[in-house]
Amino acid sequence: MPKDQRPTKPPSEPSSGGRTQHEGDQVPRPAARRRAVDAGGGYVRLRMRVEDGEMSIVDVHHVDSELVMPERLLGSNAYDVTLGERLLHADSVPDVGVSRSFPNPDPNAPPEQHGHHFHELSMYEFDVRVPVSDLSPEDLPEVAVSYFKLKETPEAPVRREPLHSQFARETREVMRVTGLPPEVLEK
Repeated sequence: MPKDQRPTKPPSEPSSGGRTQHEGDQVPRPAARRRAVDAGGGYVRLRMRVEDGEMSIVDVHHVDSELVMPERLLGSNAYDVTLGERLLHADSVPDVGVSRSFPNPDPNAPPEQHGHHFHELSMYEFDVRVPVSDLSPEDLPEVAVSYFKLKETPEAPVRREPLHSQFARETREVMRVTGLPPEVLEK
């Protein structure tokens, strides 16, 4: 057999160690996704803006995924979403509202560039999540989103009650918005 006419495997046979066909992009199975939404699954992500000490909702986004309550709060800020004395969701809000700069490592840098510097921002944003299954159109005007400063990080796990009830000593409510817009329940 001439050198340039070596036998080759037909294209339908896999070569050793490789795949013969493209697997495609990973996409969720439509049936599984429909089941989660039909069963009341998913949550609403609310984009909150704090400007000059006032908090408001600036965006609403639906997420077709399970929402898990954290076991513990971390950091120095937290939020909760409540309906009366019923906790719908709570979580930590890490590193929000502060701009940080780090020291200049150059030993010859000017003295004002040594050490850490913190500056509180007059405007910042963070996300709040709430399960769709816990909301009804009648409830929307009564749902409250509270933002807390934590005096210290609570050691106890988060329970199914408002943060001010379970962590009265560690939390200080700074801001609150009562009432959610109708688009929270619109798909």
